[in-house]
Amino acid sequence: MQNQQRILAFVFLTLFMELVRAESVKLIHWWDQYLPMRTGITGFYRGNPETVTSRQKLDLDNDGVSNDAQLSYNFSLTESLNPGVPCQPDSKKWYAYRADRPSGKFYGGMVVRFTNVSDLMRTDPKDTPLFNKIPQSSVQQDGASPGLYSKDFPNNTVRGRGYNNDYWSDMTLIPVDPSWSTITKTFWETPDIQVNFASIFLWKKADFVNGGASAAKITFDATSKFTVDLTRFRKNIEDARFVAQDGEQLWISQYVIDVNSTNLVKGKQGATFELNPLDSLWAKYTPSGADVDFNVKNAKFVTHEFQNVQAVGVYFASTKFSRKETMLAFDNFQLYAAITPTTDTAIEQNPVGLAVNSAGEFIPTTAQFSRGSTINGSAVQAKPTDIVDIRGVITVDSAHVGQAADILMVVAYQADSTDKLTFFMFDEKGGYHPWDGQFSSLVALQKIEKIDPEERVNLFPLAIEVLQNDEILSKEVVSGCGARPFTYTGIIGFPGIFKFYYGYRLTDGTIVFNRDSIDIEIKE
Repeated sequence: MQNQQRILAFVFLTLFMELVRAESVKLIHWWDQYLPMRTGITGFYRGNPETVTSRQKLDLDNDGVSNDAQLSYNFSLTESLNPGVPCQPDSKKWYAYRADRPSGKFYGGMVVRFTNVSDLMRTDPKDTPLFNKIPQSSVQQDGASPGLYSKDFPNNTVRGRGYNNDYWSDMTLIPVDPSWSTITKTFWETPDIQVNFASIFLWKKADFVNGGASAAKITFDATSKFTVDLTRFRKNIEDARFVAQDGEQLWISQYVIDVNSTNLVKGKQGATFELNPLDSLWAKYTPSGADVDFNVKNAKFVTHEFQNVQAVGVYFASTKFSRKETMLAFDNFQLYAAITPTTDTAIEQNPVGLAVNSAGEFIPTTAQFSRGSTINGSAVQAKPTDIVDIRGVITVDSAHVGQAADILMVVAYQADSTDKLTFFMFDEKGGYHPWDGQFSSLVALQKIEKIDPEERVNLFPLAIEVLQNDEILSKEVVSGCGARPFTYTGIIGFPGIFKFYYGYRLTDGTIVFNRDSIDIEIKE
């Protein structure tokens, strides 16, 4: 048990040593299976295309004729923009968005404008304007497949439908598609219709992960960054920038996400764009209602030191009216920022993992671990009959990417807080075995031929494939109103305190693992 004791002692000590560090940590990561894999669901922003505010017979192109349409999800930092969430008093039957997943809840607004359309009417319902909805404004469930490595895609992860039975989500806004809908067919058939749009997507501090939600203060330093992946669609986007709220004021970057940059070379399926906030000037940005456009001509960009970050996000627009396909899709939005911890968040300050070599000696690593089941470092409490989610995310050490690896998981169990810890490990079939504390005896939860830059570890051994193949269980867990639908879910069934440690092992015996356990307390 000597190795086991050394690990626990080292973890305990480093929790306190690292509190003084100001290095940025990941606070937002919109990158998940936010919609379940089943038919009959949609991911419309704010739950329903009917929630779009439609204003007709306007003169938006200044041609002296009031026959233009404006369609908007009005800007808000109090009403979320994300799709409808199930199991609420006003939920519709198609609501299925998993807002409880990390970074699932987001805010903002968008507007789409069409010229010369207000006189075009639907036949059903009669005398209803044809251009009274946005053709596509939704989270889609056919984005990235995180387990499929390909260097031709952003972050080496394929975007597409159905790879490895994964339907990863992406954000879409498509005012004009090639001709997929009645609205766009009419758009292309009518020569004098033009379009423009503007959109802002924001994530609030209250929903930040890794201790950010209850941090005393969030600021930017030399290690901070915004990052976003532009993926399947990126047509007729004239302007794209990062946004941050400091106190009550929103600021927008002078840095422009150049969707037509040389990053987007032939054969590449999109690109990743990053910005350290210290490397850009910033201008005040004041969206309101349907007016979410940023007027760069009137902007005054200045050096701004962020003292109290309350929200961050990304802005996309095409302000000139045009007759072009206008299509946006993005995912994998992230924020790294520096936090000033409170007592509750201190344990989350350092996400960097620990590593040991084959001799059991601690060695440096840049791998990072994000915890998905704790609240400000505290154990999540549940009943034995509750369905719980237990997950982990590994940002793999860059020196290890592409190598063969075993995913490892060890669980420490206590019947209560006074009981001694008992350690178990899990194998590829979901079976568990006692662990004697020796690194050499660890068994693999999963074997990977080439480890990706980011690995999501499903920690509770009930695979989502089981849910998909069992119709009754699938309905109960994935769409049931008492359930929380996460990648791995299950009923633990008996009380106690569970501490999850996870990581990976290389073929040379190097083991990298999380320094802070993911804790679940099951109570009657």
